[in-house]
Amino acid sequence: MVHWKELNPENKSIPRPLTVVYKPEKGFCEYLVFSLDSKSILKSLWANRKIVKAMKGFKVNSEKEILEKIQTEINNLKKFIDFDIKIGINVDKSLELFSGKLTGEEMFSYLVGLVDAYNISYIESPFKSKKLTAKFVDAVKHTCLVENNSLNGDLNNSYLLGIKSVEKLKKEVETLKGLRITPIMKYENKDSVQLCCGLGIFILKHDGSDSEVLLQQLEQIMAEIKQS
Repeated sequence: MVHWKELNPENKSIPRPLTVVYKPEKGFCEYLVFSLDSKSILKSLWANRKIVKAMKGFKVNSEKEILEKIQTEINNLKKFIDFDIKIGINVDKSLELFSGKLTGEEMFSYLVGLVDAYNISYIESPFKSKKLTAKFVDAVKHTCLVENNSLNGDLNNSYLLGIKSVEKLKKEVETLKGLRITPIMKYENKDSVQLCCGLGIFILKHDGSDSEVLLQQLEQIMAEIKQS
């Protein structure tokens, strides 16, 4: 098992959780929440878990219903937290929505409208078309992380990493940061969190069902950082 201290013994930070809170049967494949300004990563994870719980069993007929439900749950948490919670969407290159199929240009307009209306701050795999992806990134890059499997800053400003050799990950993270592309680690196992801390990856995408295991790992790392 990789340990963060072996990679960066001076590390003082842990990754911010980007949590999948809902997976509908139709339309966008995942809805997510995260915070970039929370001073407590554990409280941020607590808030995300509350939203996961609130979304269980939710039945919907449109993407907007899902987004409005998530926003309502975020608003309900505001009296307990002192940070903002942002919403994310994993489009997964799908043009099939609750309302039916959209053309690429129609999807472009639809997504830009959602970013504006619901303060969407993360969108994953929005288009198959490189032309539309570049156009979309240019339209929303100042307010939204757009994840795409590319090292071309015109096509994305964030990039999802999986577990691989430490040396290869080091090079990838350095390359991404040099291109001003935000690296995001996908949670696969315990090594994912250790690699985030050791390599300075500040966002960790995980499924809401992994929250308890992730919480235990983050608490352990926080204790180790405090002792170091």
